[in-house]
Amino acid sequence: MECKKEKTQGRHGVIWHVVRNEYARWICNPRMILFLGMMIFIETYVAEGMIARSEKMGKPFGMFEIFIATANSTELCMVIPAVYLLLIGDFPRRDGNTLLYVHRAGRYHWLLGQILTTAFSILTYLGALLAGCVLMGAGRCVSVNQWSDVVTKYQTLFPEDIGSSMSGMITERLYNHFSPYQAFGYSVSLLFGLLFFLAMLKLLFFLLGKPTAGVAAGGCLLGFGWLFGILEWKWKWIFPLSHAIEWQHCDEVFRFMTVSLAQSYVYFMGLSLGTVFVSIILAGRYNFGMIERR
Repeated sequence: MECKKEKTQGRHGVIWHVVRNEYARWICNPRMILFLGMMIFIETYVAEGMIARSEKMGKPFGMFEIFIATANSTELCMVIPAVYLLLIGDFPRRDGNTLLYVHRAGRYHWLLGQILTTAFSILTYLGALLAGCVLMGAGRCVSVNQWSDVVTKYQTLFPEDIGSSMSGMITERLYNHFSPYQAFGYSVSLLFGLLFFLAMLKLLFFLLGKPTAGVAAGGCLLGFGWLFGILEWKWKWIFPLSHAIEWQHCDEVFRFMTVSLAQSYVYFMGLSLGTVFVSIILAGRYNFGMIERR
């Protein structure tokens, strides 16, 4: 009995060793400069506009409103998942260490380690994005579960700015349906669902022996989803991007949802579980000993 317990703990230890090493290599990847570039773009495109509106009205905005505006921006809704896809461009790695991990832990424990690493990387990515957005508004924002006048009344008071980039980020389709805390919670969880599915899709293609095709497939899903969302075609609900954007669920005129948030959560859960299930099957057949030279 003790022998089995020690063996189980040893396996778990190897899994967490895989997670620690993969996560550390991901954090230290030089591609992280892309995240910094994205944050600079967010500050220029979103935060500065929000701050300018706040100063013009002489009123503060909500602590999470920069993040909510970022997550629901027509442009940035593409940028956030695209940058994450680039940051995991070499995930999972296939080198001598991979062969060692698979040999010591077994194929399925290695696979579990990759899935856990993905979850931690997404939480880190979204956490850093949130922290950056909050810091951008430091000193000018307040923590209340109520939409600020900067969001709800600015266009009425200053109609000459109605065509600005900020005007299309937090609209009536968002603040008439959700409170700020609700919008924040849905933004984080739906983005997590989107990023996790994209990572699992990439993992699946890796096990199919087509690692670069996983990035291409994710990019195509994002691109078509963004295009169909802009055109407001019903086909947009086939693609994951529309499910990750809150205002896409809401009718433009009436206070009802064309697709419920519950349906979007089921959508992401179903796709993610489906890709994980197929990956488990493929992991048993994958030849880790043959390393592609491309």
